[in-house]
Amino acid sequence: MSKKHLCQWSLMALILAFLAGCSSAPRSEVLYGASPEPMVMSKSMKDDAQYEEAGAPPPPAPLMAMDAPPEPVPVVQMNAPSTPRMVFHDGRAQLKSLEPQVTLDTATAMAIRLGGYVEARNAGHLVLRIPVDKFLDNFENFVALGTLVTKSMTSEDITDQYADTELRLRIAKTTLERLKILLAQSTDASEKLSLLQDIQRVSQQIELDEAHKRELGKKAAFSRLTLDVEPFVFAAENEEPIAAFRWIQSLNPLRANESFDNDALTLLVPKDFIDLQLKDDEKPWAAAASDGAEIWARTRDNDPKGDAAFWIETLRLRLAKPFKTIEVVDAGVWKVLLMTSFDHTPYTWMVAVRVDKNDLRVAEAFFPTPQSLAAHRDAVLEVLKGELP
Repeated sequence: MSKKHLCQWSLMALILAFLAGCSSAPRSEVLYGASPEPMVMSKSMKDDAQYEEAGAPPPPAPLMAMDAPPEPVPVVQMNAPSTPRMVFHDGRAQLKSLEPQVTLDTATAMAIRLGGYVEARNAGHLVLRIPVDKFLDNFENFVALGTLVTKSMTSEDITDQYADTELRLRIAKTTLERLKILLAQSTDASEKLSLLQDIQRVSQQIELDEAHKRELGKKAAFSRLTLDVEPFVFAAENEEPIAAFRWIQSLNPLRANESFDNDALTLLVPKDFIDLQLKDDEKPWAAAASDGAEIWARTRDNDPKGDAAFWIETLRLRLAKPFKTIEVVDAGVWKVLLMTSFDHTPYTWMVAVRVDKNDLRVAEAFFPTPQSLAAHRDAVLEVLKGELP
C-alpha cells in the first residue's frame, strides 16, 4: 500500500476516533483512535491497487500536505502538582426579613463590591455570581443579612471536565483542518459530498465544545449564590404542647397591640414617647416615639404559678430561636428579654415580665433600628423600674 494510501487511512481513523469520542467513547479511544470499519476505496486507492496486482510499483504521488505524519496529540497532565484545581461553589440560603427588597438590594451591592454580578432576580429570589476566590470568605456575610431559615453549599471540582473539553477541541480542530485539505484536493464528487458532511458534523461539535468550555470557565471564575428572602411573619411554627403557655404564641413584635385578648396594663409614658390612647378610646394602652419605637403592656393570670425568673426563662426558650442576639437584664422587679434580629438593619424586640401575686404583667417594646434602641432603651427601662401608675 502506498504512502498516500496510508495517510488517508490514518486520517479516517482519526475522524472515526473523534466522532466516537464526541458520542460516548472512553477517553482512551479519543486519544489513540478506534479500529475503523471497512470502507469503499476512493479512485486513487483503486489505481494503486491495480499497479500492485500487475507487479509494478505505482507511479510516485505528488507531494501533498497530508503526506506528513500526523502531529502527536498533546496529553494534558491532569495531576501535575503545579496545576491549580478549578472548583465551583454553589451556595443557597433562605432568609426572612422585615424588608425583603431592601435585603436583596444590600446583597446585590455587596456582590458588586466583591467584583461579582447579578445573574437573575425576581420577587424574593436573587442569584448572584461571586468571584470564586472571595466566595467562601463572604458566604456567611450574605447569610447574616436576614433571619436564617436554611442554608447549604456544595463544591464541584471541574478541572478534569475543563481539560477533557480542551482536549476534544484540539482534536476536533485538527481533524477539521485536515478534512478541509482533503476536500480541496479531492476530484471525486461522491468523496467531496462525504467530506462536506464530515466537516459539518465536526464543525457542529466544535461549537458545542466551545460553548461548554465557556460555561466551565465561567463556573471556574464565579461561584453561585442563591438567596430566597421572605417577609418576616412572626408566628410559632408548631402549636405549643403545654396549654398554659399557648398565650406566648400571641406575642408579636410586628403587630404591636392588634391582637390583645388580655387586660390592658397602663404604664408611665417613657421620655420622647407620646401616649397613643385617646380619651374614651377602647384600644389597649400604647405609647410611641417619632422614629417608630413603640411600647404596650397587658396583664394576665399568673398560671401556672411562677416568679419573674421562671417566666422570663419560659419566654426565652419559646421566642429566642429566630434572633441573632439574646440578652436578659433586670429593671427593678421586672425581668427583661432583649432579642435582636438578623436583618441588615436589625430591629430589637423587648419582652418584660413581673409577677404581682396572682397577676402576671407583660410589657413589650419594639425598636426598629439600632439607633432607635440606643435612643430609647434606657428610658423604657427607667419606666419599668418605677411604680405602676
